[in-house]
Amino acid sequence: MFSKLKENIKNSVNLKEDEWAILKEKFTPKRYAKNEFFIREGDPSNFEAFVSKGCFQVYHINDKGNKHVIYFAPEDYWLIDPSSFNNKKASLLYIQAIEDSEILTLTLQDKDDILEKIPALEKYYRQLLESVYEHSHHGMISRSGKTAKEKYIQFVTENQNLKNRLSNVNIANYLDLTPEIISRVRKEFYTEKQ
Repeated sequence: MFSKLKENIKNSVNLKEDEWAILKEKFTPKRYAKNEFFIREGDPSNFEAFVSKGCFQVYHINDKGNKHVIYFAPEDYWLIDPSSFNNKKASLLYIQAIEDSEILTLTLQDKDDILEKIPALEKYYRQLLESVYEHSHHGMISRSGKTAKEKYIQFVTENQNLKNRLSNVNIANYLDLTPEIISRVRKEFYTEKQ
């Protein structure tokens, strides 16, 4: 599991062998079965985690009871609710496995310790937060004003690695559509491609 995290970090910063050893010591591997929750709304986020295998959905349920998926977190993504994790507040999000998954978790104390001992990781974490912010906002803004078909085409184009791993319900909750509309649009899209 740690090798995937190491490759991910290497894309941003170079660390020494003793620094990799410190990192490996601080992360705890965990497994989640499909549909199991990493965080539920109202609970404090005691960990952030790197997904080494599987996929999670990060979502919110609005006042009307509608589920809105903010983003999907497959391999090489992080599970993070920065406001809850960094400020020890109750989470406003649900983070749930949509496949059997393996993650590496990190507590706030261990994260602070790592950042103190390995200052180069500050750059990595800054880029990580910027990426999470950009990804979630890009999705919401880029879908605004588009037809159901345009939203679906954009989703499958930008998420080649996910399109066959997600149900119509998952995609519908992300695109703010119904599963029936996704089914119809998906059928039209693939019929036109033939």
